[in-house]
Amino acid sequence: MVLIELIICNETEPMNISIYRFIGIAALAAIFITGCGGGAFPDVVASKLNDQGPIFRSLSVTLSSPGGVEVEYWNEGSPHLVMQSLSASDTSYEISMPRLRANKTYSYVVRSIVEGRRSSQLANGDFQTGDLPADIKAMTFTANGVASEPLTFLTVRSTFTGGIIVDAEGQVVWYGRTSVAPQGATRRANGNWVIELNGVGLAEFSALGEQVGFLPQSRLAPQIHHSVTATPQNTLLFLAYEPRLYTGTSLKGESIWEWNPKDDSLVKRWSAFDFLDPSVDFGVRSVPSDWFHANSIAIGQHGNII
Repeated sequence: MVLIELIICNETEPMNISIYRFIGIAALAAIFITGCGGGAFPDVVASKLNDQGPIFRSLSVTLSSPGGVEVEYWNEGSPHLVMQSLSASDTSYEISMPRLRANKTYSYVVRSIVEGRRSSQLANGDFQTGDLPADIKAMTFTANGVASEPLTFLTVRSTFTGGIIVDAEGQVVWYGRTSVAPQGATRRANGNWVIELNGVGLAEFSALGEQVGFLPQSRLAPQIHHSVTATPQNTLLFLAYEPRLYTGTSLKGESIWEWNPKDDSLVKRWSAFDFLDPSVDFGVRSVPSDWFHANSIAIGQHGNII
């Protein structure tokens, strides 16, 4: 049995877990919208529950005419969760149902949406989630105090390597398995998670825990490392080492690259060598093989890169 506490990774001390707060809860629990007026609601012609893994389910819904779809689901003693389609002009949808716990029985109802109005129940059903994989079950997450956020994202380096999301009670509600220990993670506007894998690449995972995108290290010579962040344009900025010759010695600096998973484009956006002078900007712990060891990248409130 492995006990893992929820701790913040400190670069000065080796730890085997990093925490990234899950902020965008509005994308997982949509707001109920009510209104007046409008036409008739489409009928649900067909709905099919898709088993995507132990705690992963999605619902395929077909409407009789164009409209939006809302799925509400819950289990006894837990909050009701709601997912809505991003579009309201199609007739076929696949709606992911995130935040499911293992070994629980869930009920769900399906409604159609027209001009912001929700229909009454059009379809319903029940399903049972499965058992977590053995290497995840071997870890225990204990939640103490009052959670400041409903979900917490963990990058785990243990018998299981990858990303795990736990809820406020320490229950695993999502996981994505990676080949090596992750160093950082970020969430895109489409709800997908991107996990940074040192020297291997960037792996993108869906709400169903599936790897849906990958940027391999082989696409660029410098080593990807430490951190990745999503931009307002839904692209990804990440750190990579950049070695250059300086006064006859190889000096390993830093660069920032941007990856757009939509068209798979890759562009270098910044280099430390263009803005910093190694003869001046050289710290007491700087060495040629590690000039200044960038370990985090984020977008500031004014749009600048930190």
